[in-house]
Amino acid sequence: MKEGVEGREEVEKEERRPKKKVAVLIGYCGTGYRGMQLNPPQKSIEGDLFEAFVQAGAISKANSDDPKKVPSSRFYIV
Repeated sequence: MKEGVEGREEVEKEERRPKKKVAVLIGYCGTGYRGMQLNPPQKSIEGDLFEAFVQAGAISKANSDDPKKVPSSRFYIV
């Protein structure tokens, strides 16, 4: 994410969208990760998913600085 004045202006210009609940089914290989749950600064599956959702626009940049701002259920293994 961009830092400073430029980054803040980008966040302020971002269109506000209503929140929606979604379900995501994924498969992954855990090689190169340090677990499933978010555990900064370690690389985790949840951390990469969160970043991917931010980049895709599913999570606003205004909420991208703190995963606690985005309500989520833990992942269920099927």
